Amino acid sequence: MKIAFSKPVDFIPSWNGNDKAFPDEQIRCRLTPLKLGTFLSMADATSGIQTGGSIEINAVSVTKLQPLLAYAVLVFPTNVELAGLLDEETGVPITSLQIAEDARLLPLVAEIIGKLLEISAPKGPDVKN
Repeated sequence: MKIAFSKPVDFIPSWNGNDKAFPDEQIRCRLTPLKLGTFLSMADATSGIQTGGSIEINAVSVTKLQPLLAYAVLVFPTNVELAGLLDEETGVPITSLQIAEDARLLPLVAEIIGKLLEISAPKGPDVKN
């Protein structure tokens, strides 16, 4: 049997109308599935704040978001390859770690976290909710 064990997943966030922009203007992410321990910790941190694969950041307290955002700072550099997001002043590409640490980009970070959890979740008939 062959499985896509750690195959990266290309993802175009919908944040700020990004998914409707011209392809050469879109922010693109290449996501690598999380390791099991990290997945379980992040899934636990999203308990009660994730609905339908997205994290409802406006509906939760900051104290519930803090652990999840701490995980983002740890996993984004290794699991999120970012392309198409440039610093407005310098034209230098912005890294996934930079967005994980920037409060202004919290909705984008939350969307990427939701997708990371989705692609890392167990699949198949033997998985129970």
